[in-house]
Amino acid sequence: MRLCTWNVNGLESLIRKGYFTTFIQQTNPDIICFQETKISRRKLAQWSVVTKDWNCFLSLCKSNEGYSGVGTFCKLFCPLFKAEEGITGFLPAECLSWNSKRPWFCHLRDNPTWRETSYSVGYHFEVGGDSDKLLELDKEGRCIIVEFPDFVLFNIYVPFNSDEETFEYKYLFLQSLSKRIEKLLQGGKNVVVCGDFNCARTRMDHCDPDGIFQKQPRDIPFELEPCRILLNEICTPKGPMVDVFRHFHPERIDAYTCWNAQTGARKTNFGTRIDYILANKEFVDSCIVDCDIVSDIYGSDHCPVYIDFHCSMSVQGSWIECVEQLPPFCCQHFPDLLGLQQSLKDMVSCSVNVKHSRTEEVQRKDLCFKETTRSKRSRVRNRKMDSQSEKNVTLTSLITYTRAYSENSKNAEKNYCPTVRESEKVHLSKYQKAKEDWRKLFQSRQTVPLCSGHQEPCQLRIVKKKGSNLGRKFYVCARPIGKGEEGRCNFFLWYENRDAR
Repeated sequence: MRLCTWNVNGLESLIRKGYFTTFIQQTNPDIICFQETKISRRKLAQWSVVTKDWNCFLSLCKSNEGYSGVGTFCKLFCPLFKAEEGITGFLPAECLSWNSKRPWFCHLRDNPTWRETSYSVGYHFEVGGDSDKLLELDKEGRCIIVEFPDFVLFNIYVPFNSDEETFEYKYLFLQSLSKRIEKLLQGGKNVVVCGDFNCARTRMDHCDPDGIFQKQPRDIPFELEPCRILLNEICTPKGPMVDVFRHFHPERIDAYTCWNAQTGARKTNFGTRIDYILANKEFVDSCIVDCDIVSDIYGSDHCPVYIDFHCSMSVQGSWIECVEQLPPFCCQHFPDLLGLQQSLKDMVSCSVNVKHSRTEEVQRKDLCFKETTRSKRSRVRNRKMDSQSEKNVTLTSLITYTRAYSENSKNAEKNYCPTVRESEKVHLSKYQKAKEDWRKLFQSRQTVPLCSGHQEPCQLRIVKKKGSNLGRKFYVCARPIGKGEEGRCNFFLWYENRDAR
């Protein structure tokens, strides 16, 4: 079997542009974990993300529509025992609020409390005063937990820390993940964690660990960042989990999964490895046979990572009872999606069919326009012929009339054209001179400088970072950021200083 994880940076765009088709055909996964789906509840029916040949679990952002979100898809033959949204255990299944008559219904909790229900994976941990912040994280759609017969799968999207507040959320999330894993392992469960961790484990996993090449030096050393320390405590040789990719490829360098799309860093492979698949050592040794990065699949600023494994799910047998008792968190229970499920094959071909239908419609309209134009021309031509036939003009009279008209026009041209031509020449010469003067004026003011490293025209950019230079324009090398001759050189010039250099 194959499990794939991928931060898609918008699942709707991935389906619409056809990248989802390439991903399915090239990887052929049995379990898919998506991060940053950015799908809202009202668009689920529109894009028919829920399929009838896959079991689907979606955690959508409830505080900001179209933000964050994770989704776990698994084929129907995979038995499912339980499924849970969020890492805290505070959130009830979202579909339960739509139908309170279900036997497993649990009322929304006014105050967050740890309480296991019949549909939750369980193995929760006690928390103190951070319950409100954890609940806010779970409302953003950052974690789905699914329990299979042989392991418990975490699909996570760790917050990105850009300031002190987001750093606190990120650290709290990783801390909660560590506690939840520890509880499951103590209960005798195998654990697999996959997703976007927004953190590179080691220097080998980062193109510029010290920030020297990007001229953004770190405030503290790379190895001493708190979130990185916590992540390495989870999956170091002394920790409970194994970084599966490094287990199979311990010495591979330049193996990245995320690149800056704004700087075109993927062309020069100037990126980071922040998408991981972690598993406990017993499961890695007994079940996982391979793990790799699929860097040639596009559609996002991340690329997929997969593992191949074998377990009891690989042998078809007594699974019917499990499949019939799907957890209530499964999207097939959502009342607003009943009857709208389609097969994955239909979903993959949806965007292609839409493109073909639009192309055919444009061609049909173009053909109708051409036929209409031809018919109009033919009618005009027939009218002219009818009018000529009504006048009974002979060929001889027509030739005589044409010659007379040409002689008269030549005589008129001799008398009139010289004056007109002279005035036209004067007018054109003045116009051309003014046009040339304006072109030279703006060309001198809009000259794009050449970079010092490659002698190529530079790219004009704007400072978007908060500070004293916010909004200022500057020139940099137009090549994508990266190391070596193919990467961007160190040329920099403020836009205001381009004429004084």
